[in-house]
Amino acid sequence: MSVVDRKPTFVAAVLLVALASACEAEVPEPEAETDVEYMPPVIEVGDPVVQAFRQDVPNQLDVLLVIDDSCSMEPYQEVLGNSFEPFVSWFERSDIDYAISTTTTSFAAWDGSKRIMPPITPTTPDAAEEFRRQINVGTNGSGYEVGIESAVEAWLDLDERGVARPDAELAIVFVSDEQDSSPKPVADYLNTFGELIGWRGRFNASAFVAVDLDQCDELAGSRAGTRYVEFVDYTDGVTVDLCEAYAGGDAAAFRALVPEVSRASARLKREFRLSAIPVLDTLTVEVDDAPQRCGEAWTLRHDEADDGWFVRFRETAVPLDGSRIVIRFEAGDDPPVGGCPNDGG
Repeated sequence: MSVVDRKPTFVAAVLLVALASACEAEVPEPEAETDVEYMPPVIEVGDPVVQAFRQDVPNQLDVLLVIDDSCSMEPYQEVLGNSFEPFVSWFERSDIDYAISTTTTSFAAWDGSKRIMPPITPTTPDAAEEFRRQINVGTNGSGYEVGIESAVEAWLDLDERGVARPDAELAIVFVSDEQDSSPKPVADYLNTFGELIGWRGRFNASAFVAVDLDQCDELAGSRAGTRYVEFVDYTDGVTVDLCEAYAGGDAAAFRALVPEVSRASARLKREFRLSAIPVLDTLTVEVDDAPQRCGEAWTLRHDEADDGWFVRFRETAVPLDGSRIVIRFEAGDDPPVGGCPNDGG
């Protein structure tokens, strides 16, 4: 897989469970997230479960792109720079007022590298060409890549100059084929953004970074960006593996994955966690009261890392802003076999 999409440990999910007879179970109304700790009810094997979720995207979104400007980055700047349409695809589909600012991983490394491009907005003339120009930041920057530190300093600069909008949520996107060398632990930077911007979905991060170095023949000298991945994991973003996505210089394959970052930055969820192990043949999914066919719109996924079960929508079937997703199933005991009811594997 080229895209790593993990769930955060601190971001609250909109999750309500109704336990009643299968024919009488009422669909719970999704609620806004609050600071009140939610204690889910105990679910027994055989209980009917109903979960309701609602997609909710921000009205305004400030996007901060942090591009590695070291000597090995030219091909990746070029292919991302030619991907403006897929990069803003979910912003436009969701009618989000976006502002994309670009800086480099050298921002916090060299005083002479403190540059942030003017934001690209829905009204920017020839926006695709301007995006291409801004992403191609060059390859004469510092070989000491401090992407996360640069993100903090660049955002503070944007805030001080009044470019960062007070009512906008923030999406950070890192692009690098090297490890982040910022001096502090990743948790410190997460806490910094949490204090500056606020938790509860006010910011998230995604990344195009090296992950599987066994596939990095074309990326001479690359190092796995584990610190970027750690940052992304805690903010409900996605990681696109440069090693696999751009293996052999396949620009089309790379661009095909760019909408995943657009979707995550727009806060549109593709996966919805189940509150219990489902009996697969009882699992149904509706979006705005319309039944969704398993295999065509969604499939069941098991996350071995935390032993969680998720309904995962296909990229082309992700519910849009304002959609109401209702998932029904009977709580089971044995792990399901296969990703859809009646497929047996």
